[in-house]
Amino acid sequence: MSENETGVFLVRNSTTIVGDLVLCVRSSEMLHSFVDDMHSFICLLPNREDNKVSHYIINKIQPSADQTRFRIGDQMFPDVPALLNFYKLHYLDTTPLIRPASKRVEKVRARYDFEGSGDSDDLPFRKNEVLTVISKDEDQWWTARNSLGQ
Repeated sequence: MSENETGVFLVRNSTTIVGDLVLCVRSSEMLHSFVDDMHSFICLLPNREDNKVSHYIINKIQPSADQTRFRIGDQMFPDVPALLNFYKLHYLDTTPLIRPASKRVEKVRARYDFEGSGDSDDLPFRKNEVLTVISKDEDQWWTARNSLGQ
């Protein structure tokens, strides 16, 4: 995440637990607790680690074939938008979710002509044509859009 505003977030696929998601949140404060002989205190202090990003696993739970739920900590939600809306109104550790991170648009220039392999999903392109990358599904095969929106 490159945006520095506290509460900026994104949701991505987990790289360690297939099928689960990760909520990444920019935080500028850290929760600290102090205990003396008589009292305990919890306070927020400025984060000494610049650009701290906290990561929260979102478990995808399927109690039945036709039902999917999403769990973060001890909270359960019917879908990801409901989860995000909840944490826009409630603190997730030290910050609420403020806004999603801006999606970077990746453009690439074709190095060679590609006619397609006969698959209707293939996008033919010419050398030096500029394409907008939609997703990188495999190492050498990406989903992209040309200047005509195809």
